[in-house]
Amino acid sequence: MKKLLKIPPLSESDESIRGSVLDIPISVGDVVNVGDTLLEIEIEKVTLEVPAEQAGTIIDISVKVGDEVSQGVPFATIEE
Repeated sequence: MKKLLKIPPLSESDESIRGSVLDIPISVGDVVNVGDTLLEIEIEKVTLEVPAEQAGTIIDISVKVGDEVSQGVPFATIEE
């Protein structure tokens, strides 16, 4: 089953906060496990790691380093 992965909340108090993609340590075709880092985002000089919430194979990545992202934006697709 395919699942669209979305950017989690970047701030506890402000849903409009945007961040910049610093690193994408995964590639299409990679097999990931729960807890593996999928994306690194910089928000106000702080780096946030976005972990995998499920295991599977990455079948699409829809962001690139330098992109500005916000909560709820799709960034990849995973298949169980």
